[in-house]
Amino acid sequence: MRQPRGPADLKGPGRKLWRELVQRYTVEGCEPVLGELCRLFDRLQEVRDRLGAEGLTITEADGASTRKHPLVDSEPKLSAAFVKAWKTLGLDKETEPAKHRGRPGGS
Repeated sequence: MRQPRGPADLKGPGRKLWRELVQRYTVEGCEPVLGELCRLFDRLQEVRDRLGAEGLTITEADGASTRKHPLVDSEPKLSAAFVKAWKTLGLDKETEPAKHRGRPGGS
């Protein structure tokens, strides 16, 4: 059986997650939520990478003061949205790593 293709706008981490999930589950009918989950994964990785490289604070143009990096507030929001999509797909119910064909969560 041919695996569904992921959304064209997915980047490396999201494409990898898509491939892993479609190999593990039958995702027919779940593609829109799965695509959003993978987009969230991409964006969350981007935010974490930038925060890791730039730090949690930024220096103002005057060079004398600092403030919280604007992406600091994005990370928990993206993470919460990712967890919500994960649960919507029933992936939080998976307990064993063995390949399992069927809808996510066994439904």
